[in-house]
Amino acid sequence: MQSPQLSSLDYGPFNHHHLTNDHSNLYHMSTMVLPTAVTRLWSLDLHCPTKATCFAEQKRSVDQSRNPTMLLAVLFANTDGNILIERFHGVPAEERLHWRSFLVKLGAENLKGAKNEELFVASHKSVYIVYTMLGDICIYVVGKDDYDELALAEVIFAITSSTKDACGKPPTERLFLDKYGRICLSLDEIVWQGMLENTEKERIKRLIRMKPPADV
Repeated sequence: MQSPQLSSLDYGPFNHHHLTNDHSNLYHMSTMVLPTAVTRLWSLDLHCPTKATCFAEQKRSVDQSRNPTMLLAVLFANTDGNILIERFHGVPAEERLHWRSFLVKLGAENLKGAKNEELFVASHKSVYIVYTMLGDICIYVVGKDDYDELALAEVIFAITSSTKDACGKPPTERLFLDKYGRICLSLDEIVWQGMLENTEKERIKRLIRMKPPADV
């Protein structure tokens, strides 16, 4: 499957592989599907608050003048491919339609029958996509450079955790739309200006409570 032909970034064909969650609460990367790809095995304890906090602090300390945005996009879509929420960072407006179409097609081909929070990955050079199903909602995160498969897996774990907390369970589309405002607020606390800001659920909830009533 070919990626969108984007003028400002050299993305080319994407490699596809799969992340699974085992009983030790570790995310493991499986081998890439394409035979020419290098086989790698990684693990990261995404359920460890200390590691999650440490990663967020490291990302905040990055020299943003050198790498102004690395987390390029976060999208939520329904199973029909309609975009429910989107956040783009550093992606030109004329390229966003290509990304929307590409991500929806990627989900349609791979997420049918997927388990809740089962992670899938596509990658090319320094650009990575991690995507999953949560209830009736497809969630996609796109990153580059330091935001590789494992970093994006942490981002998507924070997003799915806060979404389940807002909805009380993996959401149907109707429940998701009922909690739309709170989900948007949570997302904006997790990802800010293309950087991972917060991963701790309780901290995110406190930050939302501090917002003016009109914003909540």
